[in-house]
Amino acid sequence: MGWKIGLINALLSGGFFVFLEFLIKRHDRKKANELDPKVLKNLMLASGAIIQDRIVQLSRMHIKRGKISVEDKEELWQIVDPYFKAGFNHLGKEYWHAVDKLPVIDKCEEVDE
Repeated sequence: MGWKIGLINALLSGGFFVFLEFLIKRHDRKKANELDPKVLKNLMLASGAIIQDRIVQLSRMHIKRGKISVEDKEELWQIVDPYFKAGFNHLGKEYWHAVDKLPVIDKCEEVDE
């Protein structure tokens, strides 16, 4: 019977509530570090759309000029490569293939014009 009174005193003295508060805070911290899969998917889709837009803009500019410098092509590839690796192969792929067929010029030739 004495141990029951000791247990009741321990529970009511705040030790239990301190432990309970610790568990709740720990759960909240774990939850705060997790990202909802739906949110993550939407962020990925939004990033893909922004990258695609940039690829299309740059590609249209070079296609309109009818040529591309080695440096500009390398810069565009640095955007296109991760886009492809992430599985975004839609409109960006079509534009990349069009740019890839353009004549490549030296940066110096670009300044002369």
